[in-house]
Amino acid sequence: GKLDADGLAMIPYETHDDIFAGALRERAEILAYLHPADFYFIQVQGSAVLEFPDGSRQAVGYAGDNGHAFQSIFPHLKNRVPFSRAHLRAYMDAHPEEQAVLATNPRYIFFRKETATTGHLHQPLTALRSIATDARLPAGGLALIDTRGSTTLRRFMLIHDRGSAITGPGRVDVFFGADESAEREATRFKQNGRLILFVARRSALANAKDL
Repeated sequence: GKLDADGLAMIPYETHDDIFAGALRERAEILAYLHPADFYFIQVQGSAVLEFPDGSRQAVGYAGDNGHAFQSIFPHLKNRVPFSRAHLRAYMDAHPEEQAVLATNPRYIFFRKETATTGHLHQPLTALRSIATDARLPAGGLALIDTRGSTTLRRFMLIHDRGSAITGPGRVDVFFGADESAEREATRFKQNGRLILFVARRSALANAKDL
């Protein structure tokens, strides 16, 4: 969104549906055209590496959003679909009329070209070292991840990213990488565990009590 004339309130840009209808055609550069499922997941993740038909690749990262709240499209699909790009891609290919469900998410993420996969800090993400957390945790903060389940992950990580769907202490997203094998591993990874955040003793988080 954008600030009002007084700089006090955020005014949302056009909705996702309006933008699809061409509301920003004269004001924003088109970086690429994507399959609807690929488009949805890049909107969720906030960064990606695009591969074009000629084999060239281009990293893109978060450049802003339209100021509307994120809403998952999965509850609006007529049939139950597992949360993965591959499953959503196959489903939309089989049910092209369902592509209209993208408009149920009013939030729209804008992207810019990057030299590597980046997060909220516009710094390169590192596989199995970069995580996304609630925005109230300090960007760049050091944390220890300790998961339990079929996949054990116990290591130090850095808070390099945010996510509109990541709220409160109950969720952390781990960056596995930008290739197809990393995507498959990330799709399978859903574990219970602990996040231990390291902060200076005298600079405890002002809003940590709210988490």
